[in-house]
Amino acid sequence: MDRSQTRQQVSPGVNGPVDFHQLTVSPADPARVYGAYAGG
Repeated sequence: MDRSQTRQQVSPGVNGPVDFHQLTVSPADPARVYGAYAGG
């Protein structure tokens, strides 16, 4: 783990950046992280 030194934004989010409140690592690909947010 590199403490987020190599992270990169891959999507701008719907209608701009979002603040993710839930994150999970893919069990099939540990290099992939999924995020979810509650928004209107």
